[in-house]
Amino acid sequence: MRYTAFLTALLWAQSPLPDSLHASFEKDFQFDVVVARTFALQSTSTDTFPLSPFLSGHMRVGIAWHWYLRGKWAISVQPGFAWYRQVFRATSASKVPQAELMPEGYRWLKYRLGAVSLQTGLRFSDRRAGQLFPRYWVEVGGWVQRRMGSSLKYVALRGETLERTRWEGSTPLSLWQGGPYFALGRQWLGLHACYHGLPLYVPGTAVASAAPRWEVGFLVAL
Repeated sequence: MRYTAFLTALLWAQSPLPDSLHASFEKDFQFDVVVARTFALQSTSTDTFPLSPFLSGHMRVGIAWHWYLRGKWAISVQPGFAWYRQVFRATSASKVPQAELMPEGYRWLKYRLGAVSLQTGLRFSDRRAGQLFPRYWVEVGGWVQRRMGSSLKYVALRGETLERTRWEGSTPLSLWQGGPYFALGRQWLGLHACYHGLPLYVPGTAVASAAPRWEVGFLVAL
């Protein structure tokens, strides 16, 4: 009798479990933690500032909310933080801030910034009831970020030793950056591309003409 009562109570307690799981799955469709890594695409080559594309680009971390309007369409808003690095190989024609303070033989110039960012767009996703992630999704929108800090780093060769020197806040990086973006994904993994509509560097600086406009990479949304 005791075992019958126990099994009856257990079955009764388990009966609402599928609805609870379904509710939690639905919440996951509206909330994501997103990590994106994109790489700079160099469309033109320059002898003044040769770019290292695989060492340059954005790392973004944010929290995305998806407000579904009707069916599979949603408005997505993603605040977060961004870290940007652009690496150039130095040449005799490179004219950069603070270069006169560096010893001869410097090889690399690394511009870095940290920023707060906001990304918002229109999202279409093939989501099914009871599935944790959508089968696929497409998102188009715009991004903007405000620089919170920046630095310029030189890497120089002194004999057989690499010497690194860093200056905080000495870069010509713009205060604001932004532009359109596009993302395409399946479940939790996707491709991400963004365009620099606003200039990355202050117009008129020597390095501005070498700054690439496009970045392409991947993202993870969990």
